Amino acid sequence: MRLPYGNISSEALEWLGAHGSKVKNWNADTNDWQHPQDFMTKTYRAATRDPAAHGKSFISLQHDAEQGTSQVFSKFAIEYVLSKGFNIMPVGECLGDTSGWYRK
Repeated sequence: MRLPYGNISSEALEWLGAHGSKVKNWNADTNDWQHPQDFMTKTYRAATRDPAAHGKSFISLQHDAEQGTSQVFSKFAIEYVLSKGFNIMPVGECLGDTSGWYRK
């Protein structure tokens, strides 16, 4: 589950855990809902340049309801991360969660 606005509190984590849900969050926010495409590309470039990300993973947040994201940025994002040696996969696989990605 992705909590709105990424607001993760200890209370929310405890309640969701008690009700069988797992929380996933992003570490690269494109802010696509408020910025033009050039800002989104900066976010991706920064995430893939980060030495901590090399050979690891990052989860980016995009909103498919945004026209620029769905029609323009998604193509760039796929091509760009593949060119940097990253793999594209479902979030659960990215996090190594083999027990059920959203529910316990």
